[in-house]
Amino acid sequence: MSEEASHDPDYDDTVVARLQFVRCAQAAGLTLSEIASVIELRDEGAAPCEHVGRLLDAKLSDVRERIGQLRVLEGELGRLVERARTLDPAECVEPAICHILHR
Repeated sequence: MSEEASHDPDYDDTVVARLQFVRCAQAAGLTLSEIASVIELRDEGAAPCEHVGRLLDAKLSDVRERIGQLRVLEGELGRLVERARTLDPAECVEPAICHILHR
């Protein structure tokens, strides 16, 4: 049975559509507050397309920034893993705690 056909008949189709919208918006990375702002615009009779576009632009920018940060972290972790493979544990002295992470 499809997801639409299996919804509880006690719920109005508008409620089901709204819940589906919320799920899609969350999957796109929007917060509940951002989703509420979109619904508010729609409830006021305005098409929220421009607002949604701005929200998605901001999300995409955030994701790209995070990807850049993760690439830097990936490089650092790669260097540390390589360092861990080459260092002698017998040379690890207590003040450094762990000479892999000590600079």
